[in-house]
Amino acid sequence: MDRLLIISQGPSTIPNQLFPQFTTPQSIEQIKTKYFESDIEVLYDGFSDFSQYTNEICEENAKVLRDVLKLLVVVITDVESIDSNEFIKIFKTFQEDGNDSINLIVFLDTLKVNEIIHQFESELIESHCFWEIITNEEIEYEKFGIDRLREVIHSIPWSSSISTENNSKEKSISDKLDDIIQKNEYHNNLEQNLDDKTDLQNIFNKIQNFKQSIHTFNLSKSDKDEKILNFIEGLNI
Repeated sequence: MDRLLIISQGPSTIPNQLFPQFTTPQSIEQIKTKYFESDIEVLYDGFSDFSQYTNEICEENAKVLRDVLKLLVVVITDVESIDSNEFIKIFKTFQEDGNDSINLIVFLDTLKVNEIIHQFESELIESHCFWEIITNEEIEYEKFGIDRLREVIHSIPWSSSISTENNSKEKSISDKLDDIIQKNEYHNNLEQNLDDKTDLQNIFNKIQNFKQSIHTFNLSKSDKDEKILNFIEGLNI
């Protein structure tokens, strides 16, 4: 099971804002989106000295934890007390472990976004060792703060993810193909675009044959999706 570790500079309500049922220091939580469900283990810890905490998480005896981490969220409230080089040390340790799937998120949980914050962001950007920096600075037409952090967590490809789409992508798409034929709103459009040599029965036959054949291919999900989309484009309706 994938792990999400949230570490914060002092006590934080971030874990419970993300997962209302979260209990310290760890609990199994479910992520549920429109497209998938996933159970992950959420861990939480606090620190007062980030340099000392960095040394601890980079120690050899902490490798068993690093190996199962999918996402590390570092919540910072006082950037002036944090050396941005510590993040480079953490990132390099994960690289040396061979954990290329780790995602490092820095969440600057401060209400006042000032020049010091922006300078800290610039230092992190130059380090190239993080996935994203999130602040409470309002961004027009985009999510920010805790909403953006939640959005990022929902975008992670967790290994235990189970699709919540209608059985499977190829079935839901092929069902929509049936709807195209059956719905009256498309009837006029079909008559206008079908040529003299093509009739509705031919379309039905193509759809039925495709639905039967797609399951016989030993294809990856991405290859199946591509094949389905090519088929839809080929109908020309």
